[in-house]
Amino acid sequence: MRFVGTGLLLFVLLIVPVWAWLRYGHRTWWEQPATRWAFFGFVGVGVSSYGAWALARYLQVSWERVAWVSGLVSACLLVVLALNLTLPISAALRWILHRLLPRHPHEGDGAAAPASTAPVPADAIVASPPPVAVVATSPAPAPRSWPRRQFLELAAASAPATALAASFGGVAESFSDPDIPRVELAFAGLPADLEGLRVLQLTDLHLGIYRQLDHLERVLERAAAMRPHLVVLTGDVADDLDLLPDALRLAEQVRPSLGAFACLGNHEHYRGLREVLRAHERSGVDLLRDEQRIVRAGRSRLRIAGSDDPARLHGSTSSYYAASTRSALGRGPSGDFSLLLCHRPAGATAAARRGASLVLSGHTHGAQVGAAGRSAFEPVAPGAFLRGPYKLRSDDGGNARAWLYTSSGFGHWLPFRLGCAAEAPLIELRSA
Repeated sequence: MRFVGTGLLLFVLLIVPVWAWLRYGHRTWWEQPATRWAFFGFVGVGVSSYGAWALARYLQVSWERVAWVSGLVSACLLVVLALNLTLPISAALRWILHRLLPRHPHEGDGAAAPASTAPVPADAIVASPPPVAVVATSPAPAPRSWPRRQFLELAAASAPATALAASFGGVAESFSDPDIPRVELAFAGLPADLEGLRVLQLTDLHLGIYRQLDHLERVLERAAAMRPHLVVLTGDVADDLDLLPDALRLAEQVRPSLGAFACLGNHEHYRGLREVLRAHERSGVDLLRDEQRIVRAGRSRLRIAGSDDPARLHGSTSSYYAASTRSALGRGPSGDFSLLLCHRPAGATAAARRGASLVLSGHTHGAQVGAAGRSAFEPVAPGAFLRGPYKLRSDDGGNARAWLYTSSGFGHWLPFRLGCAAEAPLIELRSA
């Protein structure tokens, strides 16, 4: 309930500047009755949705039944944030264009000069000339041009309109079923028996929030038809731990020929590590905590390792992953193809130094905003490995020896994804 109250307070605090910007920064919009009706209607919907959410939490209604209410709450909050960002921009844009764009000579008040009412002196009165026939003519039409006022209004409205469309579109996209993209990665010296090996990655499912077991079952039914050789879970599987045993059972039912493996994420530590460990002990999904297994694929050996998560560690994780990957992978390359499961991509560089061939990670959700297979925040955080495939280097100036794939994740906490679809990627190994 405290979380809901905090959200409602944040909504109210953010709606006040929206009202101020509309009332004083965009007077022409506020003067329109439709704008005022839309604003106060939106406030009513937002407050009502928070009230419905609070009631559902009080009555302990399951997340599955109130997901749409939570989605509406998130949409309202996103809209308010978008308007707080874009209304000042649109006001500034209007002010700039108002001063840069020349006023058209035919644009103006359009009022004729008033006739003079001063008395005329008597000596100024002269005889009127004989009437002359006058042919009525129409005034020359003004040159047609885009009205300046309409252009300014359209330009000013473009920023908030785009933000509103993106907000609603992102919320709608977040409720779509995850994709199963095929991702081919090429490796030099890949053993012939591993050519075409398919690995299905499941990460950041966050079951019990917006994703439920039926979502996972539908995706795994589609994935099973692609015949993966391995199924791996790279952390944050279930926020409702009552769903974890069934989730592991569904992963087993894909029947991968080389087995199913998992590593821990930060949410496993937060939600209850003991219960997570018990669920894995009773399942056929092998949980790897800074350890490895050797799997035979034909005549080749495949090393599958898992790194634990520094969930309770504050500060830099470099030293943690240096130790974790040393325990999981050993002290150096073994000659075998090595697959490391590591919830956070922050451990990938250390894994490459330890001889990992492929690192599969999640955790970032791709920042849930992106385009062309990358996160929108990639330019400002190029070393964060936010989303997609990355070629790793094991030493200064050395050759690229390992691949990292950071999945955008199966689920999410915030129901908003824009150009960054949820996924369960199928990684396929190929020879370079």
